[in-house]
Amino acid sequence: MSAGGGLLLARFAPLYLARPELLQLLLVVGGVTAVTGTAWKLMQNDIKRMLACSTMGQMGFMVMQCGLGLFPAAIAHICWHGLFKAFLFLNTGSAVEGNRKPAPARSGGWPVWLLAGCCGLVGAYSFASVSHLAVNVADTTLLLTGFAFIAATQTAYTILQSGSLTSRIIPAIVLTLLAGTLYGLSVWAIESLLTPLASWAPQPLAARHRIVFGVFSLTWLPITLKLPVTGQTSRIWQRLYVRALNGSQPHPRTTTPTRNSYHY
Repeated sequence: MSAGGGLLLARFAPLYLARPELLQLLLVVGGVTAVTGTAWKLMQNDIKRMLACSTMGQMGFMVMQCGLGLFPAAIAHICWHGLFKAFLFLNTGSAVEGNRKPAPARSGGWPVWLLAGCCGLVGAYSFASVSHLAVNVADTTLLLTGFAFIAATQTAYTILQSGSLTSRIIPAIVLTLLAGTLYGLSVWAIESLLTPLASWAPQPLAARHRIVFGVFSLTWLPITLKLPVTGQTSRIWQRLYVRALNGSQPHPRTTTPTRNSYHY
């Protein structure tokens, strides 16, 4: 059900491509949904709500890809999201059990980030090469490659901070290269299947596209780097956190907390 909307958007791609204002609407709605869902996911302490917010964020990103005019990439994202979500649901028991154990020591600092960024470039290059994307600084394919760089960098950073750099650098490079290649192949394959729909139509890069990518980057970097927040800024962030946490909870009228409120 969650993927049905994305499939319908791709099916009606010619209609949206004929009306650029609709693409702008998809871009804004998808971008806001992706950032909000991902931020809400990081605040939850209940694994079911984490999975729900994760799906919200991923579907928002897929709608945003449609807004970029890259409908085959959105369908590829739906396919990979289905596999990823199936793994998460099957792995929830192990995740709950793992949260009860103390977290292992992790390394950080600029060497880890420098190596992770290099691995991110490897992943983004493999993605662009295998998917046969004509990466152009003047259209939205640049943003898609930029998102591939962020994903590859985050993957490499997670691997590199879990042990010594000398033993982790080769696995990080191999994994980011493999991930970029597989994702690029999936985009290329679906683009080939959807050729009759003419649904691959990168849009000219505009200010709104740069703003959306900037919001994603400015949201991703502080959270990943765990930048300290102090003083008045800390109080502002605390209020935003409480408001976002309350906003991510289900409305009381939509839940049945006691059996006195309903009958079989």
